[in-house]
Parts: sequence; C-alpha cells; structure tokens
Amino acid sequence: MIDLQKLKLDGWMSYDKVTFKLNNPGITRINGKIGSGKSAILEAIFYLLFGKTLREKETVDNLVNKILNKGYDIKLWFNLEGAHYAIREIRGRPKRGLYFYRHDKDLRGKSDPETRKIIVQTLGMTSDDFRSIAFLGQRQTQLLVEGKSADRARAIVDIFSLNKYDEIITECDEDLKGAVQDKKIQAADLERYAAELESLENSLLDDEDYKEVDPKDLIILEHKIDTIAKKISKIRALSAHIQTIITRAATLSEQRQRVRNLHIEIKKLQNARKKYGKPDANLSEIEDMLDDLQQEHAKATHDLNRAKKEIKNAKAMTNTCPINNKGCPVKVPLKNKEATITKFATHAKQAEKDEQALEKSIQKAKKTKNLIREYEAIESAIKSKQVAVTTIQATELEKVDIKEEKKKLKKYTNGIITGNTKLDSLIHERTELKSALAVSEEKKSIREKIDSALEAKEQAVVALREQVAEISVEAQYLAGALAVFKKMKLYKIDLVLQLLNTYLKEILKKISNNEYKAEFISQRTGSNKKKKLDKIGILVYDSHKVLPIEVCSGGQATEVGLAVLLSTWKTANSISQKGVSSLWLDEVFGPLNEEVIDRVFDSVLEVAHDLGATSINIISHRDLDSRLFDHFWDLDRTDGITNVNIY
Repeated sequence: MIDLQKLKLDGWMSYDKVTFKLNNPGITRINGKIGSGKSAILEAIFYLLFGKTLREKETVDNLVNKILNKGYDIKLWFNLEGAHYAIREIRGRPKRGLYFYRHDKDLRGKSDPETRKIIVQTLGMTSDDFRSIAFLGQRQTQLLVEGKSADRARAIVDIFSLNKYDEIITECDEDLKGAVQDKKIQAADLERYAAELESLENSLLDDEDYKEVDPKDLIILEHKIDTIAKKISKIRALSAHIQTIITRAATLSEQRQRVRNLHIEIKKLQNARKKYGKPDANLSEIEDMLDDLQQEHAKATHDLNRAKKEIKNAKAMTNTCPINNKGCPVKVPLKNKEATITKFATHAKQAEKDEQALEKSIQKAKKTKNLIREYEAIESAIKSKQVAVTTIQATELEKVDIKEEKKKLKKYTNGIITGNTKLDSLIHERTELKSALAVSEEKKSIREKIDSALEAKEQAVVALREQVAEISVEAQYLAGALAVFKKMKLYKIDLVLQLLNTYLKEILKKISNNEYKAEFISQRTGSNKKKKLDKIGILVYDSHKVLPIEVCSGGQATEVGLAVLLSTWKTANSISQKGVSSLWLDEVFGPLNEEVIDRVFDSVLEVAHDLGATSINIISHRDLDSRLFDHFWDLDRTDGITNVNIY
C-alpha cells in the first residue's frame, strides 16, 4: 500500500510556500471558494507520482505560479513496503530536475524520463489504477452518472483498464493476418516443389556421358576435413577458456576497486556519525512529544485570542441608567469594566508567554527529530556498505597476466580463421568431387540416385503440404482465440458491473435510508460472433417505479452519484489489490441536505475501513458541519496567492 506522508509546495499553481501533512488520521476537510487551489493539491500529488496532471493536458508553464513567476519546487514523501521515499521536482530554478530518494539514497536515472520510469516501476501501479483507487471525484464519476450511455461504457473501460483486452485483440488479429499470408507463401512454395519434382522425373531419360572419378580421392579428402575440424574444435575450447580467465580477472579488478571505494565511503559515513553523536531518544518518542507540543501551542494561541477579544468587549462597555427612562439625567458607571480588563489582560500576558515558550520547544523538538533521522540514515548506510564489502571479499580469484593471455587469445583467433578458410575450401572441393563421382557412375547407378532424389523430393512435397495444413489449423486457432478474447473482454466487463452493482446496492441502501436502489444495465449489439458493448445505463428503482438516472431529481441523482463513486472506489481497490492510505473526494456533495450527508460520511468511513485507508480528504466549498471532520485546511486566494490555515 502506498502510504502518503507529506506534500511541500513552493511556487506551484496558486501557492507560494506551504507544507501539507497527508497522513492525518480520520477525515480532513479542504475548504475554500472555487479557484482557491483545492484541486491543485491533488494535481501536485498525481504529477509527482506519474509526471502528468489529472487532466493530462497541462504544460509545465501552466503549473507555475504566474504572480511569483519564479518556477516551482515541489516534494512528496511516502512509504511503500516498509521503505521511506521522496520525490522532488524543481523547474525554473537552480538545481532544476526530477529527484527520487529511498532512505536518502539517490535513485535517479541518467535523465528525467529514466527517473520517471524508475518511480513508476517502484510504485508498481499505473496512473489509471492510482487515480481510480484514490482520486475518484466529481470529474471521474460525471461520465458514469451524467454522461450518455455510450460515454458511460467508455468510462467503465477506462477506469478499470479494460482497454488492455483491445490491445490483445489487435495483436491476435494481426497474427491471424500473418498466418493467412504465410499460408499463401507456403502454397506458392508447394507449387514450385511440384514443378521441380516433374523436372527431376524428366531427367531419368537423360543419356549424357559422364566423366569417371577415383572414389579413393574422396576418402582422402574426408580424412583431411575431419582432421582440420578436430583441430579447430580444440582451438575453440582453448580460446573459450582463455576468454573466461580474462573476464574473471577483469571482474576481480573491478571488485577490488569497488572494495576500496566502499571503505572510503564507510570512513566518511563513520566520521559523519561521530559528528552527530548517538541520539538520547528514538524517533517515535520525539514525534509524540512534537504532537503534544503543537496541541498545547494551538491551545495557548486560542486562549490568547479569547483574552484579547474579552478585553476589546470590555473597553467598549458604556455607562447605564438606573431607571428605564431615556431622559434620566443620572448615569451610573459599570462596576466590572476595569476589573474585567485587568483580569483578561493578565490572561493574555500569560497566554502569550506560554505561546512563545511552546514555539521554542517545538523548534527544538523538530531539530532533534531531524538529527535522529539523519543519524539513523547514516547507520543504515554504513551497515549496507559493510555487508557489500564482506560479500565482495568472500569471492577471491586467482591472479593472471591479462596481457599475455590476450596475446594467446589473438593467436588462437587467427588460427581459427585460417583453419575455417582451409576447411571451407576442402568442403567445397569435397562437394565438387562428390558431384563428379555421382555423374560418373553408370546409367543404372544414375537412375537409382535420381530415384532416391525423387523420393526425397516427394517427401519434401508431403512435408510442405503438412506445413500448409498446420498453418491452416493455426489460422483457425487464431480466429477462435480472437473470438475468445472479445468474449473475455465482455466477461470482464460483466464481472466489473456485477461488483459495482453489489457495492452500489449496499452503499445506496445506507445513503438513501433504504428508500430506493439503483443498478448498472449493459446493452449489447451485434451477432454472436461479433457481439460488443455499446451502452451502459443506470436504472433507479423508487416506489416500485423504474426510472433512468437522466430523469431523476438533482438530489437523488447526487446521492446515486456518490454511491456510484464509493462503489467504483471499492471495485477498483478490489481489482487492483494494492491500495493507497489516503483517499480523496473532490466536490461530490452537490445539493444534498445535512441528514443525507451524515449518512454519506458513515458510508465513506465504512468503505475506507474496508480498503485499509487511514486518511480521508474531502474537498468542498460547501459549509459542512465541522463536527464531521477531524482536521481542517482552509484555503483563501488573495491577489493570485493561496493562503492556507491548517488546524
């Protein structure tokens, strides 16, 4: 599971400098007006992980804050399979480029595209999979609920990556066309073989005189060829042995250099470790203490603001009249005004003092936390390099004179070339001699050999016919496979729709308070052999009436849309079986009333629990009940810059 930890934005879209904690347990509300930069947070996470925005149409220039106009520096921290990773991208500034770290170890490739491939391979999932299991929101579900039936079918295929079957179908179709073409070529060869067979039969009537050759010459030639071939074989064996020795010697040299380099690196790391010194506390203790200090700091700030407000209210107090008569000339001063001001001034002074003390403690704790992390990283690097040194030193090889061995190798190589040249010449001579012997035999012998050749040619014709038959069978198999893959795609879609409908039924039952239900309906056209998915509809069953989603009320359509969103979320996670610790909802509540929203929140928490997610982030510009949330990010965009208040 990808566990998102923290996001830092500097110059990104409408942001100047801000850091977001992404692993807040419970539900976080991301609130702000339209255009305040809420969705820009999602864009940054997705861009850092996969190198493209959610819309996949943005250019790098569009991602820079136009007001600041100084490029951007963004960074994402996350955990995966027990390892800590960080992705950083800098554009329009010094040290620009794409960075990738694992436990502070640089994992970058030779170029940004190569680094991007390394990142995606490490994540182990595609951008479509990540978006469907973590970022589904208003844009992703709009086609499923509000789109046309054909658009809905395409959305199902895209969201659940079913288009891979189209690639298989295309490949299978191309193989089928290739098999048909091969069959045509083999049929042409078969026709040519038949013509050669007929020509060979006609040669039986040839009475031409032939030159006689001594068969002993062929025996002598065969002996020479065998002798040279054996010599070449021995030289090849010696050459291969020397090549192995040279390769092993080169490997030893590289390993020794690697050990020297590792010792230098270990020494540097040990010096760095002495510089830091072993921490007195562990990382978990420091993080717990830091959380406690931040909570106390927030309380002190709240007390200070409250005291200032009370003082302001007290100063605004006026004299009062003892009787209810506007014309009364007697005025009696309020007795508690000065006492109230004095009391809350004392409170304000103490709260301000506490706030300053806590701020210092927080900075000290953060510094200690960073030192512990750096010390642990150095310890891990030292152990890793020491293991590498031990492993390399365990494989020692013998010392050899590489220069002398290379001379031998060159000598043997030249010998092989010379031997092969002579061998080719003798083989050619043998071929000519055999031909001469064949044509020098008596007519009876010639006729017998031609008969033998005829038999061989006939066997070749039979074999070629069998090949043509095999290709025909292969073409039939490919045609069948093509039909099977098309059916597999439809079957996979059926499974997806079945899962969607199962989750949609149980989730919508809670959201609608069991008042109605909905389901996806597939509509297919074509013959049995070419059947395909054309449309997918959504039917709503309300008071024993069946209505298409297009004619439902706005609130009902929104409820169904939310249920579809959560169902799609759950289905995508069930199919991928990978997961992301942070789930995001982007502007999905529409016109729903508070009672329905409460039920939606219960369903969101239940789905998140089923998926193993620990952090839920809800983007909405609606004024939702604050009691539903555990954390708050308030965004306000002023003069093109987004200001963030996190509490």
